[in-house]
Amino acid sequence: MLAALSTLVFIASPAPATVPEFAPPSMTMSSIAPTDDPAVDADDDIDRGYGMQILAVDAAGIAMMIAGGSGESEQLMVAGMLVMGFGPGVVHAAHDRGGEALASVLIRPGATLGGAYLGVAMENCGDQSGEFCGLGGALLGGVVGYGAAAIFDAAYLARTKKTPRAARFTPSVAASSSGFQVGLGGSF
Repeated sequence: MLAALSTLVFIASPAPATVPEFAPPSMTMSSIAPTDDPAVDADDDIDRGYGMQILAVDAAGIAMMIAGGSGESEQLMVAGMLVMGFGPGVVHAAHDRGGEALASVLIRPGATLGGAYLGVAMENCGDQSGEFCGLGGALLGGVVGYGAAAIFDAAYLARTKKTPRAARFTPSVAASSSGFQVGLGGSF
């Protein structure tokens, strides 16, 4: 009789959208904890990001470089450049995303140097062949390249998509002197 009732309960329950994870049956009725967010469907992805942390590290590095330049502190300028180059990678690594950390560390100097190269190539020095010809274009191109890398990093690399947890079912059976109860609980 108990087996027939248990089978009936499992057959009558609606089919989940994903493969459920079954927990061991309970011997008493217990309350089932609700899902973290009941408004989320099983097919939806939860989009989370930490792009503002990346931009904050970039801003700290830029501030350190500017402070080092205005205070004529070469060590502070170098520290600012190191924060700008490696700081966002550390943020990615702190979020357990090693591939994004490596991409962040490689894309920043590549985009900065590529932008500087394009800035020099687009500079028109005319008849001037001095030592500083193309310096303005290199600075502008480097800043644009670094900015593009920082925005790409914060907007794309710092995004994570997580699917909600799978439905979880817990069958339960409780016996007493007046009879027994069969139930099915879970989080969906």
